[in-house]
Amino acid sequence: MVNKNIRFSKVISYGNAIDLDCPEILEYMADDPATKVIALYIEGSKDGKKLKEALQYASERKPIVAIKGGLSESGNRVARSHTGQLTGEPEIWESLFRQCGIIQVSSNEELMNAMVAFSHSPLPKGNRVGMLTNSGGFGVIHTDLCAAEGLDAHRLAIVLCKKFESWFHCRYQH
Repeated sequence: MVNKNIRFSKVISYGNAIDLDCPEILEYMADDPATKVIALYIEGSKDGKKLKEALQYASERKPIVAIKGGLSESGNRVARSHTGQLTGEPEIWESLFRQCGIIQVSSNEELMNAMVAFSHSPLPKGNRVGMLTNSGGFGVIHTDLCAAEGLDAHRLAIVLCKKFESWFHCRYQH
């Protein structure tokens, strides 16, 4: 992995969650002024309602990028053997994360890339996306990808298109 110069304000491992569980830690991190982005690894939860409330609370304040362990049958078995918790169905977790505005990733590399992106960019305020590509085909492909994620690849304002044309010496097409 390439050095991404990531700095952590806190790193917390709560093990089997005997004293503290994920919801309490999420609430703490959401209110921590030194924390810009919350990266979360989670296998399961003792209290789904409390977890959902904490995810919603925290995601209203900071971006949360989550990697969920135990999504496969064998991964679930291994997680259960060391925490004693059921990890749940992948579709349930995907739905929970989507409802709470959590960005779910599937690898450490994706987790790190998302952390870097969110540490340098503000949270989006909606689902509209502006796009600039070097070919119409890439525009079509990325518009499809945006639509699959519930994003609206909105047409840019004509005045902005004219600026792009002057800056890049190109012709903008809607």
